[in-house]
Amino acid sequence: MAGTGAIICSRKVANGTMTIWGSAASILSANQIVTAAHIFFDPKSKQRNSSLQNCYFHNYSNRRVSIPILVTPAFEVQLRENDPRENHRRDWAVVRLASAIPNCKPYEADASGDLLAPGAELLAISHLHKDIKNRFSGREPIGQRCNVRDGTAARLTGVPFYLTDCDADAGASGSIGLVRRNGKWIPKAILIGTNP
Repeated sequence: MAGTGAIICSRKVANGTMTIWGSAASILSANQIVTAAHIFFDPKSKQRNSSLQNCYFHNYSNRRVSIPILVTPAFEVQLRENDPRENHRRDWAVVRLASAIPNCKPYEADASGDLLAPGAELLAISHLHKDIKNRFSGREPIGQRCNVRDGTAARLTGVPFYLTDCDADAGASGSIGLVRRNGKWIPKAILIGTNP
C-alpha cells in the first residue's frame, strides 16, 4: 500500500481551518500521484484553492510521511484545463510531489487503451467509503470491489468515463480503480462522485 494514500489540503478561514481530503495513488513514478482535480477547488465557492502549497500526500504504509505537493506551472495549467466546473469528465490531476514516497513501487500505466465493459470488476483503493466509513479511522486504506455499470459513455470523449456501483463519500474522490491482469493490479480509473 506504499503506492496509495490520502491527499489533504488545509487553509485558514474566518472561523478556523478548512480541510479537504481525497484519495490518491502513485502511477509510473514514486514522486507523482494521480487524484481527482476537484480536491484542489473550494467546495463552496468552486474556485481553485488559493493555498495549494498547504496540500500534502499522506502515505498509507507510513502515516508519519507527509509529502508536500509541488505547485508547478504545468500543474497550474492542468487545473485550468481540468476545472471540474467546466468539464466533470476531466476531473483528474497528475501531481508532482516534493520528494519520492518511501518504499513505493508505483503502479504501472495501462498501455492497452482497452475500455472497461459493463460488468468489469474494479478494486477501488481509497481513504473512505460510505458504507464502512464509521468502522475505520482513515489511517488505513479501504479496498472495495465494485463493478462498471456503464461503459458506453467512455466512447463519447477522449478520456474514458465510467459509471460504477462503487460506494463513495467525502475522502473517496481520487480513489484508484484497479483491474487484475496477468497477475498484476493495473490502474484503469480515478473515482469521483457524481449525482445519479
